[in-house]
Amino acid sequence: MERHGFVTFWLIFTIVVSGIFLLVCSFLGQYLEELDLSKIELFFLGLSCVLSIASAVLLLHWRISGFWLLCANELLGVMANTLFGNNFLTVLIAGAIRVLIFYGILRIKKNGVSAWAYLMDNNGKASVFVNDVNKKCRNCGDIYPKLKDLCPKCGSALFEETSSEVSTDQGAKFNHSLDDNSAEKKKCSKCHTMVLSDLFKCPKCKSESFT
Repeated sequence: MERHGFVTFWLIFTIVVSGIFLLVCSFLGQYLEELDLSKIELFFLGLSCVLSIASAVLLLHWRISGFWLLCANELLGVMANTLFGNNFLTVLIAGAIRVLIFYGILRIKKNGVSAWAYLMDNNGKASVFVNDVNKKCRNCGDIYPKLKDLCPKCGSALFEETSSEVSTDQGAKFNHSLDDNSAEKKKCSKCHTMVLSDLFKCPKCKSESFT
């Protein structure tokens, strides 16, 4: 999996800036009166920085939960700012704009696929699939209608876009073979996962040893 360089830059930039603000917050406690800040305002500011760092780290590790944490952080910010006397509609629009900007950045594509398409949930399964771009394995040449981490045939992780289409019969046959309990399978010697017999590498642990 790979992301556009600007997406990586933005995530790291978010972590660095939020970290700096968090450090600043830790030193502001003794200047609350001079800055006209309450302890609860300082607490919410620090919490927002922590959640921003956590969401960016999750997104760097391909977790879709990082985006939902970002949304929750913005919602918390709207509630906190409204509590402190700011205009609800103004802070709501500002929060929505920040979320949309972040979403737009995650949609930036590299080699025809966006970082958003690669995001994974905490169970390690793809939460978003690319259905409009067929992928061709650079090793064995097989074409698949959905995004794959590893080629189901040879285990290669190298894919490229192709204008070639996968017929409905071929796609259905492939999907059926994965779900068909009667299909010939073998067991990975390392993680003991049952996989299709024509796989070269285990999709789970990438081992090449089977029994």
